[in-house]
Amino acid sequence: MERALSLNLLNAAGVVYFFGVTAACFFTADLLVLPRLSADGDLASPGCVRLLLYCVIAEVLANYFAVLRTSRRNSATSTAFARTPASTNGSSTVLGYSGLANAEFCLHCRAKRPPGAHHCPLCRVCVLGHDHHCFFTACCIGRCNRRHFLPLMLHVLLGSSLCVCLQYLYLARVFQPALSVNIWMYFYPITVVLYATGNADASVVAMVTLLFATLFGVLASFYFFFFQLLLVCRGQTPHEFAEVSAQKMSLGSCRRNCARVFGRCGLLQFLWPCPALPMPEDFARPAKTA
Repeated sequence: MERALSLNLLNAAGVVYFFGVTAACFFTADLLVLPRLSADGDLASPGCVRLLLYCVIAEVLANYFAVLRTSRRNSATSTAFARTPASTNGSSTVLGYSGLANAEFCLHCRAKRPPGAHHCPLCRVCVLGHDHHCFFTACCIGRCNRRHFLPLMLHVLLGSSLCVCLQYLYLARVFQPALSVNIWMYFYPITVVLYATGNADASVVAMVTLLFATLFGVLASFYFFFFQLLLVCRGQTPHEFAEVSAQKMSLGSCRRNCARVFGRCGLLQFLWPCPALPMPEDFARPAKTA
């Protein structure tokens, strides 16, 4: 009970952190940082930077809600797999997985689940192609919303990197000359000490706090995007990556593995989320016959 409560609190904290930092970065950059840097002539084309900022925030929000909307289709026990009878040779190719004979029985859901599905105690369902439970979206990342999660991480990486650069320039332009200290003194603990000793005001602490919160977004999104991209190319989930003895779900080539996640028009997912595009089902490996 205590563990479940702690995980639910992490769910809520993750969502609040994501939207809080996203809103703070966007409004700070749009209303405070860009006007000041433009007035000082530090940006050659502030209009292009503002347009880029608007495009990235639109992509982040669109992919975020696409992840949430398609997460409902991840349930392994509510798909055709659990309702499809085995053929005479005990095989099936439902949802790209071959072999009802290889299905596992989930004691929590009390239903069959295909290979690669795992039970999530927070979502309380078995998730197809379970990758991980994301606390920033409060849902599981699986087969049906993984194609939106990677573009989400890419645009979070781009947006947070842009905001870190703007915040750094703002600190260097506004606060460094006034305080006569090196910009590297704005390491968060040192900033707090400067504030406690009266050598920095609250606005400095607030901006440095936002800078480090955004920098965490850069590091987290960098790790998730490139690690997920590696797994997609290899046709794996983190469970299969960690377990040597896990069943291999790779389709044999990087192109086919990417098509399984993103579909035939996969690059469109990185330009704008397209949840209406059907999940590709014709890539499934032929079922092995006895």
